[in-house]
Order: sequence, then C-alpha cells, then structure tokens
Amino acid sequence: MRRLGLLGLFLVTLTLMLTACGSKAAIPTFEGAASISVPIAFSDSFKNSTVNNLKNSTITAFKTTEPLSKVKTSLSDSFKQNQWDNATSQIGQEDGLKQVEAAGGFVLGFQKSDSSVAVIGLSNTIATSAGFSGLGPTESVYLVLTGDKA
Repeated sequence: MRRLGLLGLFLVTLTLMLTACGSKAAIPTFEGAASISVPIAFSDSFKNSTVNNLKNSTITAFKTTEPLSKVKTSLSDSFKQNQWDNATSQIGQEDGLKQVEAAGGFVLGFQKSDSSVAVIGLSNTIATSAGFSGLGPTESVYLVLTGDKA
C-alpha cells in the first residue's frame, strides 16, 4: 500500500507537467502491448490529483512482456520522430519517481503544440502492488497520462 501512496504523490508531480498543455495530438504507442484496465484506486488517485489543474484527463494502461528498457527506448524514439518535445525534466525527482526508476521502471514526459503526455513504466512488482491484476510473472505495465490545460 505504501507504493500506491508514493505513486499517488508522484501523480501530483506529473500534474504540474501536464498542465502546460492539452491532449489533442496523436500519441505514439508501443507495438505489441495489450490494453488493460487501470485499477480504480490508481485511477481515482490520478483524477483526485488533477481535478483542479486538468480537464479531460485520461489514464490508460498497457501490459507487455518486453523489457521496460526496450519500451522506454521505443516510445522515446517514436515521440521524437513524431516531433514531440521531451519534457521529462519538468517532472522532477520526487520519491515516487525515484522508486519507479529504482525498481526498473521509467518516467517520460512529452509536449507537442497544445498536447502533453506522461508515460510511466512500472515493473511487475510495482504494478502488482499498485493493484494491477492478471499480470504474468514476466509482464510489466506502462501508463499513458494525458490532460487538457484547465
């Protein structure tokens, strides 16, 4: 439960980056990933942290058996090729970010015209403790968070 709490605090930090822009541009995806449900507690944490700063916020999740390092590189390359500006440095170095990275995950942020997106890669261990269910032992999760400037 502590991990879910830290991820909730981390989502507040992401809100600061997401408020810079909206969510109208097409968002690159990782080929071969399968869409999965976002746990209600995780989704509620995101919505509660963004309620005053974002409108039309969304959170989607995908699972994959590919290493998160490959997912990160592929998504980063796709955003760059599609002329998105890297805004990862705006996310900061909060405890939740450090925890995600220490567990083999990643966090990325991108902006393009009036669009903004944050992508969080979660290891199987963190995803499971955050409430994602039905994951195989070699599956990890990545989340895509978007929103429009309030």
